[in-house]
Amino acid sequence: MIKTFFLLFFLIISMNAQVYDIELTSGGYGMPGSNIYSQIFKKINNIDLSDIQGSAYNDSIYKTATFYYKDNQKIGECLSRFNTYTDEIEMMNLNGEIGVLKKVDFLKVNLNGKVFVVTNSADFKNGENGFFIEKVVNANCTLYFKESKSIKKGEPAKSGYHTATKSKYIDESNYYIKFETGGLDVMSTSKSKLLKQFPNQQDNLKTYISDNNIDLNKESDIIKLINYYNTLK
Repeated sequence: MIKTFFLLFFLIISMNAQVYDIELTSGGYGMPGSNIYSQIFKKINNIDLSDIQGSAYNDSIYKTATFYYKDNQKIGECLSRFNTYTDEIEMMNLNGEIGVLKKVDFLKVNLNGKVFVVTNSADFKNGENGFFIEKVVNANCTLYFKESKSIKKGEPAKSGYHTATKSKYIDESNYYIKFETGGLDVMSTSKSKLLKQFPNQQDNLKTYISDNNIDLNKESDIIKLINYYNTLK
């Protein structure tokens, strides 16, 4: 239990405000359902997002998330949701107070069937750590999905004959691939550019895409393609 407390303390982020306790339940240490307490700092966001069209969340409802660290050791559970604009996993304690999870290497979060891992790519926020969703895990080639949104600023009316436009959320999600050596790269949805990302298997992949009518904008087909690539020598 002591080991778990300090591990959770290390994993939770400090965010410019007062400390409070957040209650996590664990089935991995001690008795099932026993409480684990960790101190986190209350999140403060001074940006007014109330007038922006759309939502920063693909799912705004808090749901039970399970947290794992190194070799999939379970360290706790907490009501959570993922903010696609800030790239944060927000956690709610029993008092309804909100905190955010620190992006620590080797951390995994299973939230609503999606497995988020902490990693980075030069193509995402200048190489900062972020939460990426595992889709295919293989030493040869791993496929990730990055849920991400930005804000497109609105424009005032140019004259009395024009209408002002509001700021709105824009989806900027992408698939990423990681080979056995090298970092994460955005997976192209252009067939010609995609094949160049797999220089040693261009002919095989070109044939597979054609024979199986692979749609590079369809997740199930992308997963099929990566799984096929991982069978090639």
